[in-house]
Amino acid sequence: MSLNFSNPQPQASLVTLLKLLKKNPMLTLMTSQDKLLRLRKDLPTTFPCLHAQSTWSRLVAPLFPSSQLVQQSLVSLRPDTYNHITTLNSSLLAWENEKDSLTTISKNQGARPLKRHKVYLSNDPHGLLVTDMSSPGVVQFKPKWLAQSPTAPRGARRCRQCALGARKAFLSLASSSSASSASLSSSQEVHQGKEKSGGENAQSFCPLDLLSTDPDVVRGVAGAILGSGASEEEIKVFASWISRTPLLRRLRDVQLAMDKHGVLAAETASEELRVAMTVRDCSVFVRLGGSTIEWGGRGGEESDGEVEARIGDLDVKSPEKLEYWKETERVLVEEGWYGGRVEGEGQGGRNTCSLRRG
Repeated sequence: MSLNFSNPQPQASLVTLLKLLKKNPMLTLMTSQDKLLRLRKDLPTTFPCLHAQSTWSRLVAPLFPSSQLVQQSLVSLRPDTYNHITTLNSSLLAWENEKDSLTTISKNQGARPLKRHKVYLSNDPHGLLVTDMSSPGVVQFKPKWLAQSPTAPRGARRCRQCALGARKAFLSLASSSSASSASLSSSQEVHQGKEKSGGENAQSFCPLDLLSTDPDVVRGVAGAILGSGASEEEIKVFASWISRTPLLRRLRDVQLAMDKHGVLAAETASEELRVAMTVRDCSVFVRLGGSTIEWGGRGGEESDGEVEARIGDLDVKSPEKLEYWKETERVLVEEGWYGGRVEGEGQGGRNTCSLRRG
């Protein structure tokens, strides 16, 4: 059995690419090629896959054309009484304990991140088969909040995502400065290095710019997402897709329709609010050169002859996150991050928010 553990791992699930060998009991898990097996981590904020699939089918799938979604289907993890979770958890434990860098997992993936240690798979009888979007040439990004938070103060100079990014960047810089006796310029270099490393807080563009009608702004967003290694042709093709695709506007419209009053006004985590927060944290997968590559040939694709795109990571959020959402929003409002609390901080010293420019 050959296992390829995705690294970095998604926050709430572990994605396992199964390379089938003859006589491998995992064979019974696969219904077709070009699929990933998505498994649930044993965390209090995750739902059993049976529930997650049912909720996705009922609350999320009807909101988008099938051509815009990463398709997923339920699959049994215990065919013929064989418990695959036990085997996979044993592999994760062995990965954590590996000393020999030449062994299969460490050679292909490196060491398991320390923050992932002791986090294993739930003993769930089901998993999810999803369209494989991990192949080379696929660009993945999170569009995040494509409209301003309903509870942002009037006259805000930052959108919700830029406000959150500015606060995180400021706290990171402050932490780096207090932890060492280095000069301010050295601290800035440390912070900028973190930004360039591609960490989860290193969003280098304003989500509102994804919906801009200014070609120069859109081109800048395309370049920021693709990174410094992208060719001019790739940036051009990607920018053209951003300008023309209905997918991003549909995401925005769903966010607005499902959360009209904001988390601070919510007394309970309604299904609508949970869907809104789910869509605000989804991933978009884009394949450049789509005219020559198919995504499994199933369920249709969004394709303009150059680019293909689907939305994924749409497991509906847990109602237990309501207090976290409220506290996050409260801090952004009360500390003044929407209004530009600290001049010059954030994104390596730049404020990239569309509201500031506008």
